Amino acid sequence: MDKTNVYLREKQKYITVPINPDFTRNIDTLIVEKWQQMINLVASIFEVKAGLIMRITKENMEIFLRSENKENPYPPDGKDQLGHGLYCETVIGENSELYIDNALNSKTWQDNPDVRLDMVAYYGLPIKNPDGSFFGTICALDDKTMANSEKYRDLLEQFRSSIEKDLKILQLNEELEERVKKRTAQLEASNKELETLAYSISHDLRSPLRAMSGFSEFLLKEYEDKLDKQGRHYLERVVNAAGQMGRLIDDLLHVAKITRTEFEYKQLDLSLTAQKIINRLKNLDPYRQVEFYAAKELAVQGDEELLEIVLENLLGNAWKFTAGSEKAVIELGQVIEDNEQIFYVRDNGAGFETKYADKLFGVFQRLHGTSEYPGTGIGLAISKRIIDRHGGRIWAESEVSKGATFFFTLGRS
Repeated sequence: MDKTNVYLREKQKYITVPINPDFTRNIDTLIVEKWQQMINLVASIFEVKAGLIMRITKENMEIFLRSENKENPYPPDGKDQLGHGLYCETVIGENSELYIDNALNSKTWQDNPDVRLDMVAYYGLPIKNPDGSFFGTICALDDKTMANSEKYRDLLEQFRSSIEKDLKILQLNEELEERVKKRTAQLEASNKELETLAYSISHDLRSPLRAMSGFSEFLLKEYEDKLDKQGRHYLERVVNAAGQMGRLIDDLLHVAKITRTEFEYKQLDLSLTAQKIINRLKNLDPYRQVEFYAAKELAVQGDEELLEIVLENLLGNAWKFTAGSEKAVIELGQVIEDNEQIFYVRDNGAGFETKYADKLFGVFQRLHGTSEYPGTGIGLAISKRIIDRHGGRIWAESEVSKGATFFFTLGRS
C-alpha cells in the first residue's frame, strides 16, 4: 500500500494518508457508467453546477468523473485543473464529510483553486478502498451558497456506500482471478504430468505387448502343424487379447487427446453432421436396412470436430445395438425444456436397464459382452468429456429390448 501527503488547508499542515492507485486501473466500463449516472444525479438533485468523483494518486487529487450538465465548469480532460483539490484533500485528511456553505466568507479557502472557478460551496465525503486506503471523494460544488440538508447528506452517503461496495467487488474479482490463474497453472501442470504418464504407460505397455502378439502370431504360422486344435485355440485367444489390449491403449490416448484439444467455437448444423455419419455407416455396412430420421436445422454453437465425435459415438452405438432389430430405426431430434435445447439420439435396439445408465459414461464400462457387441467401452466416456467441456450434460434412458435414448445439452448460449 502506498502513501501520499495531503495538505489540510484549514490547519495549514501536511499529513500522510494511505492510498492504493491500483484500484483505479481495474474499474471496468459498466461500473464507470453506473458511477457516471450517480454523479449526474448528484448535480441534478442538489441543483448544483458540478458533481465530481475524485481520485487520489501519488502525485495529485484528480477528477475521475464529472457530472455531464452544461453548467459544469470542470472540463472532461481537466484531470489536473484543481492543483491539489484542497476541499477534497481536507475530506481525505480528516476522513470525514466536509460542508462549506460559502468559501468567500473564510480566508482559509479564498485561495483554493476551486474558488477561482467560482465554486464557493462544497459538500463532500471520502471514498475508501476495501483495504482501508483512500480512493478519493464524491462531492457537489456550486457558485452559490449550498443548503446543508439532511436529504443531501443521505443521498451522498448512499452513493458513497454503493461506490465502496463496487470497489469491494473489484477486489473480490481480482482475488478470484488470481486464484483461477493459480488453479489453472496447477491443472496445466497436472495435465502435463498425466499426459507424460499416459504416453509413458503407452510406450512401456506396447513393447511387451508387441512381443507377445508377434511371437504368438509366429507360433501360429510356423508351428501350426505341431499344435493340436486346443493349442491353436489358446494361441488365437492370446493374439485376440493382445489386439484388444492394443485398442484399449489407443483409446486411453484418445481420451487424453480429447482433454487437451483446444476449442474452436462456430455455428454448426447437427442434422447435416449426423447425416454424413449415417452415410459413412451405410457405406461400411451396405446390407443393413436402417431407417434414419433427423430433425432439420439443429443449429448449435460448438467445436465442429469434437461434436462430430459425439455424434459418431452415439449414432455408431445406435447402429451397432440395432443389429438384431427386425426393422432398425435411429432418430436424431431435439426438445425444448425451460428454454434449453435438449438433443437426443434414439434407437429401437437392444437397450439396457436404466439403473445402470450412469456406468455407461465411465472409461471401459460396458453393459454388453464384447463377443455380442464389439468395442472397448470408451466412446461414451469420450462423449461425456466433450459435452462437459461445452458446459452441457449427457444422460440416457432405456429398457431392455426396447431401445435406448441418449440426451445431451451444450450449455446455454
